[in-house]
Amino acid sequence: MKQCFFMVFARAISINSYAQVKPDGEVSMDEMTMSSYGADTSAAAVVLFHSGKMKFDARYRPEIEYHVRIKLLDESAFDQATVVLHYNPEISQSIAKVKGTTYNLGEQGEIVSQDLSKKEIFKEDYVGDLKTTKFTLPSLRAGSVIEYSFVRKLGWTTNLPDWVVQQEIPVEWSELNMVEKKDHTFKTTFVGPHPFTINESTPQKRGAVAHKWVAQDIPA
Repeated sequence: MKQCFFMVFARAISINSYAQVKPDGEVSMDEMTMSSYGADTSAAAVVLFHSGKMKFDARYRPEIEYHVRIKLLDESAFDQATVVLHYNPEISQSIAKVKGTTYNLGEQGEIVSQDLSKKEIFKEDYVGDLKTTKFTLPSLRAGSVIEYSFVRKLGWTTNLPDWVVQQEIPVEWSELNMVEKKDHTFKTTFVGPHPFTINESTPQKRGAVAHKWVAQDIPA
């Protein structure tokens, strides 16, 4: 069973700030030289982190900023570098601010990066009103670290998508942050056998509460 939790918002109120995710910053040499994942040495890839920051736009429509970093340990995991995102523009949904980078080791052992070109981001019709944004990170090798981010604008909805903690490959760190305003009510349901390592609710100014959920070392 995949582990995830669900959030249903009873009322959409603007969010102005959210907590900073922990696994931020530059790709490290430890990540570049990793040759296997200790918790599962058979894994062809591992999600180093998968983070989300949730907020609402000026018209109270929810959006989530995603940030993902994956270590490709074997060529058989190159499919992890292809990302397909579906959305429905008829209800004001969209995918925006797509960025991606592939990191490899150069001839002198230095970290070399190659960014995803805008020409390599494709938008296509899917089924009915659904559209697709699709991209594949460039310059893949066994040992590459890939990283990408995007913003999913959810349009006119009171139901937020599931935050899926467990993936096809192991996950070292999965984190979701959001701020609940004083008159902003939502409900969460957690499904799965692995408990959160961090489940914090911190009071903010004007009656707001900052929520942070983190799961670590989740097997495939």
